[in-house]
Amino acid sequence: MKRLHRKVCIITGGAGGIGFAAVERFLLEGACVVLADLNEELGREKTELAAAQGYRDKVRFCSCDISDENQVEEMMRFAVSEFGRLDSIFNNAGIGGAFGPLTDIRVRDWDRTLSIVLRGTFLCVKHAARTMQQQNSGGSIVNNASVVAHVGDSAGAAYAAAKAGILSLTYFASRELSADRIRVNSVSPGTIVTPLLHRGGNASELEEAAVGHQPWPIVETGYHVAATAAFLASDEAKFLTGEEVFVDGGASAAGPGYASAEGGMRELLMPFGEKVLDETATHVG
Repeated sequence: MKRLHRKVCIITGGAGGIGFAAVERFLLEGACVVLADLNEELGREKTELAAAQGYRDKVRFCSCDISDENQVEEMMRFAVSEFGRLDSIFNNAGIGGAFGPLTDIRVRDWDRTLSIVLRGTFLCVKHAARTMQQQNSGGSIVNNASVVAHVGDSAGAAYAAAKAGILSLTYFASRELSADRIRVNSVSPGTIVTPLLHRGGNASELEEAAVGHQPWPIVETGYHVAATAAFLASDEAKFLTGEEVFVDGGASAAGPGYASAEGGMRELLMPFGEKVLDETATHVG
């Protein structure tokens, strides 16, 4: 039997690189999936793509700005109305924020990054937990954190701080929700070269630098993260809660010195950091 057989799952930022990889993996594992994304056009396109792969009865699209509490509540109601219940949520949606020196970050960019990455994850945890509590049948919450929560390298300060906040939220929520048999875990990807960053025109350089950020000699993709998220959402992980699972090709084991010496990602990303913030304004995940 498939590990997510008959489970109902929400994937936020489901139209993006990691997000759609998770949509495909969760469907393959037998789940019914709500693909949630702020970008309605792309979200519907990706939902139709999944439906055309043979999952028309098992996938739905929900437009949602996860920084808006009313929309997050409506997303939970939508999942229940379409599929009858909610068993799991993968809180994947986020934006990169602005890259650059800490002393140059604009307050509005800092606030927007934390609003989506941290506040949005909090709202999804809060209302997914409420829905699961009402069902009284437990559930699984998986948060997308990052290895940058642990090191001062590669990412912008706002993004790194928000991801560190997600880790702390994961620990607190796992303790509080254990009595309801709701497991809360996080995945921490390493350097993933997304389609958004490919638009910078230096995909091959980015991929080479990404591999240089880790001992494992292949480029990390969204499918590596999706497979881990699917495991954490499943009953096979029923004794795991409050955990951070690194999906980073050994980067965290090697330590920040390895990434700093071999990677060069920060230098490659800096020239179009504002582009990352602006283009993700209408697309999270």
